[in-house]
Amino acid sequence: MWLYPQGVTVQDLHYKSLKSLIYYDCRNTTYAIRQTHYFASENASGKQIDSNFFKDSELGFTDPVPGSTGYTMLKAVCASFKR
Repeated sequence: MWLYPQGVTVQDLHYKSLKSLIYYDCRNTTYAIRQTHYFASENASGKQIDSNFFKDSELGFTDPVPGSTGYTMLKAVCASFKR
């Protein structure tokens, strides 16, 4: 879940929080966002104002940027993965 107390506006969509389902590929150290839900209120509450969903065939696994939040999350999720 991501929180934006001041709100974010992207293409006429104004939201204060979102939550995403992220798939992690520990073997290849990549990730893909499966779905995202955007909310008008903080803490992924209140009215859901938009969502995105990607089919398995549409998932685009990417390398996280070193030092980014996505990179840190991938490392934490995959910490116990045995290659």
